[in-house]
Amino acid sequence: STGGAAFALKVHASHVPVYVRSGHILCKKMRPRRSVSTMRADPYTLEVYGSPARGRIYVDDGESHSFEAGAFLLDELIFDGAALRARPVEAPTRSPVGGTGAAAAAAVA
Repeated sequence: STGGAAFALKVHASHVPVYVRSGHILCKKMRPRRSVSTMRADPYTLEVYGSPARGRIYVDDGESHSFEAGAFLLDELIFDGAALRARPVEAPTRSPVGGTGAAAAAAVA
C-alpha cells in the first residue's frame, strides 16, 4: 500500500521511539553498557519486521581505522518467512558507514 497514517503516541522523556517500515531487519546489541569496548563480545539481536524482510549488518573491530583497508564484515540478511539467510555483500574498500569506532560498529539497514 502507499501513503501512511498519522497517530499520536505518548512516550516517556527517556525513551526515543523508533519507527521501522515493514520488510526490514534491524540488528542491535541489547545489553546496557557504559562503553563501546565492553560491548565487543555481546551478541546481536535481530528484529525482523514483516515477511519477507531484508537488512544489512556491518561489523568492524570498533577501535582502529582498519575498516578503511577493507577489514570489516558486511552481510545482507534475508528473511523469507520461514528461514533467515545471510550472504556477504560485495563492499567497497572504504567503510559504507563512513565513520570510526562506535559509528562504524553500527548496523546498516
